[in-house]
Amino acid sequence: MGLSGVDSGGKSGRRAVDSEINMIPMIDLLIVNISFLLITAVWTQLSRLNVMQQMPGQDVAQDRPPEEKTKVTLRITEQGYQLTSTGGDNELIDKKGDTYDNEKLREILKKVHAADPDKKDLNVAPEDGVLYKNIITAMDVVLQEGFPELSVSDGSSL
Repeated sequence: MGLSGVDSGGKSGRRAVDSEINMIPMIDLLIVNISFLLITAVWTQLSRLNVMQQMPGQDVAQDRPPEEKTKVTLRITEQGYQLTSTGGDNELIDKKGDTYDNEKLREILKKVHAADPDKKDLNVAPEDGVLYKNIITAMDVVLQEGFPELSVSDGSSL
């Protein structure tokens, strides 16, 4: 009996070493992984907490409660502006006909800024129905008068 062999296609009886590898599935896998990592990289920053741990032997610092900051809110209504603060201030600025009185708002914001020069934040709260251009104009006035930390909220919840 003779030995049976498997023909490998080579002349000397060895298998062919040259083979082509399809790289398309590998590239697809890499693109999916890179996309996943880029998308999830944003969320890792949101979930991080900065914590300071007290080491043994350190004195316990007496924590003072944070000072209550005065919150200033500019409400934009159909009748005009209303500037209120948690300190009890309440200024009404009526419209001049169909336009908002931005000059009077500018004067009052200068007074607020002069009373507390360190104050940088102000909340703008437009009511429903106020035109977008009027909201943007009021926000521009607020920014120009030294309140760069501007926030916008829903005026109906105040």
